[in-house]
Amino acid sequence: MLKNSVIPLLAFLVLALPAVAQQADLSIVGGGGFSVGENQDTHGISAVGLSFGYPYAGNHRIQLDYLFNNVHGTMEDRHFATASYVLQSARGRTRPFVQIGGGVVRRTFRGRPPRANDTGFAGVFGGGATISVWESLYIRPHIQVYAHGGPTLTVLPCVGVGYRF
Repeated sequence: MLKNSVIPLLAFLVLALPAVAQQADLSIVGGGGFSVGENQDTHGISAVGLSFGYPYAGNHRIQLDYLFNNVHGTMEDRHFATASYVLQSARGRTRPFVQIGGGVVRRTFRGRPPRANDTGFAGVFGGGATISVWESLYIRPHIQVYAHGGPTLTVLPCVGVGYRF
């Protein structure tokens, strides 16, 4: 039954994407930083992910992010899926921005002894600049700070390379 309801939804999304994608952008993001929290050591982090943004009014945007983190020196990986409000300068080759949002973090553990995976809330805030390279191609250096269970802070300086539709 679930299969029968998912297929029409996916077909609708695929057909609607060209209409929705006008002025949208898609980028690949990578970076590295650190994670620190209560009752835990500070660990290095490497990250890679995708970002999809859609402007809805002037310099206001909605951004959906997926970011995979590998926590160095541990057997832990983190998957962040967030939605953010982004306020960005509307004009110019270099457009600074700030973002704030929330979503979920899924922590997965490898190795022995086995440890239970968990899922929780993650808040994200950050800022940076979108720098136009060509008409539709841009780079986006930025920093993202994720707050999640523990409490834990994950600080990630990142660079995105993207395309504006």
